[in-house]
Amino acid sequence: EFFSQKPEAPNPRILYNMELVGSQLGGLLERKRAEDSLRERAAEAQRAATESETLAEIGRIISSSVDIESAYPRFADLAHQIVEFERITIAIIGCESNRGTVAFTKTYGTNPISVEIGGTFDLYDSVTGRVVRTRETILMSHEEAAQISTIAPLEGAEEQAYLATPMIFQDRAIGCLILRSSHQKNYNEADISLIKGISNQIAGAAGISTLYSNMRAA
Repeated sequence: EFFSQKPEAPNPRILYNMELVGSQLGGLLERKRAEDSLRERAAEAQRAATESETLAEIGRIISSSVDIESAYPRFADLAHQIVEFERITIAIIGCESNRGTVAFTKTYGTNPISVEIGGTFDLYDSVTGRVVRTRETILMSHEEAAQISTIAPLEGAEEQAYLATPMIFQDRAIGCLILRSSHQKNYNEADISLIKGISNQIAGAAGISTLYSNMRAA
């Protein structure tokens, strides 16, 4: 008995069903991609709205406080809601331009703070000094920061990323806002934009407070 070696022709009904299933799967995948894109855009819009509202709230708290130092803790908590960090520090240039003062610092991790609020440090070869001189935002790894002797003030080696931006008042850099993270390369362009916005919200009140303190000390 002989069997034909010729392959059987595809069943038209099977081909039709396969094409139908493929078309349906393609439609489902396209719909899934569209839904994912919509969710991403909605989430991004929500993040942007939250960030704008938080920045505005920071501005209201700082501008309405008679004593700016009393507003710093609440300001830090709000900032922590929109950008990740373990430690935040506000360093202000004192009456002597070669010295900086720790106006505020707060930690959200388990590592202890090595300096006290009100402590002073040499601006030379420090992150604050560099930021004030260049008036530019600086993003540094721990290795890069370790080359600078003073990190306004010097902190522990467990912190792996530093993000610092100048505080500008009356077209002059009066200090520096510094965020520290334990995650290497944690900060990105969005974080840089946020820290600049945060700095803009507090620089005016901090500048006025500094002027008042300088006048009292004169």
